[in-house]
Amino acid sequence: MAIDYAQGLFLIVNTLLSFYIVVYAFIFLTRTKNYPDRKPWELLFAGAFFFLISEVLGVSLFYGDAAVLGIKVSMIRVVLEFVYVSLVLMAFITQSHMILLSDMILITKKLQRRRAEEAEKEKKKKPKTKGQKIFEKLREKVTPVEELKFEIGEKELQEKMKEEHFESEIKSEKELVGEDKQ
Repeated sequence: MAIDYAQGLFLIVNTLLSFYIVVYAFIFLTRTKNYPDRKPWELLFAGAFFFLISEVLGVSLFYGDAAVLGIKVSMIRVVLEFVYVSLVLMAFITQSHMILLSDMILITKKLQRRRAEEAEKEKKKKPKTKGQKIFEKLREKVTPVEELKFEIGEKELQEKMKEEHFESEIKSEKELVGEDKQ
């Protein structure tokens, strides 16, 4: 009698816990609709849902040997528990795969950074031409503000040169037209 009481109590507690897990997973999934890395949670939600149905059937089985469409509830329960365990296993596999991929991405980024640093060191080791050395010395003396002023001034100068070139073309065309009239 005490064993039956404990078994019934555990079935009811498992049912309540599985209901809580389903609700919690559902709330989590509704809050994280935009995240692509939530696949394990979707699998856990589905697994928890099947476990909840299994536990509800377990409670009904405990209080009477029932059948649904001619199939014993105990058989349905075994199938649902199999689906639950399979989905939880898939969730763990998916999560571990995602973790391994993120680790691989981090390792790849570190390797790229190291290669870039090594390439910089190689560039610094190469002998520089006289022009490169002079350019670097001038570059060190110029502040970013002066460099910006130079770029702005260079653009203005180019625009003025274009205007002057255009005006000189107009003058030369006028001179040609004037010569034709004479």
